[in-house]
Amino acid sequence: MMMMMTNEFPLSWHEVQGLQKQVAVHTKEPGSSQCSAILIEAVVGTCWILVALLRVAELRRSVVNVFVISLCINDLCTLFFVVVVIIDSYVWRRWRAGDIMCRLNPELCMYCESNGHVDDDVT
Repeated sequence: MMMMMTNEFPLSWHEVQGLQKQVAVHTKEPGSSQCSAILIEAVVGTCWILVALLRVAELRRSVVNVFVISLCINDLCTLFFVVVVIIDSYVWRRWRAGDIMCRLNPELCMYCESNGHVDDDVT
């Protein structure tokens, strides 16, 4: 059985535009809500670790725990200066952070990711 090809499109232009808007509304929510959930979980978990390490004086004496504290601080900086701006761009589907942050965001990503280590001079 052979189907005949016609030049008629089953939907009008306005119906296609309406479907595209519906798809856009439903596809922007999962990305931003997933990123927001990860942000909240990461902030709570990181703060929980910081509070646990900073409350007990014996834990602060270990070099490993000082390293973990520095990583927690680095993670919080990354979360607040990079991830929040990215979530905002997902939600609004445009860049609202301005030109300066547009230029700084890749630099902050690289700095925060590469600065999560302790220098050899610290003992």
